[in-house]
Amino acid sequence: MGSLLKAASVSALVGTLAGLSLPLTQVAVVSRLVLPSGINFISCPLFKIAFCSAVGRYSDNVQLKTGILGAFGFIRGTCSDLTN
Repeated sequence: MGSLLKAASVSALVGTLAGLSLPLTQVAVVSRLVLPSGINFISCPLFKIAFCSAVGRYSDNVQLKTGILGAFGFIRGTCSDLTN
């Protein structure tokens, strides 16, 4: 559990920093970055935990891996569309 928590923390930090590159070029007011950054900060570790759990338990199930990627991609796309 400790290594999963550490990996989720790193994922939150790196995902948030990586997700700032595009909004920084499009936003004139820094306060408009709070919601997209918050979504990134929450969704990146959730994705990491869900994906690691699925890969660890069902490593041969390609449909499950693809479904997790698609679900998180859909949620992230929906959230980023709502924040703009």
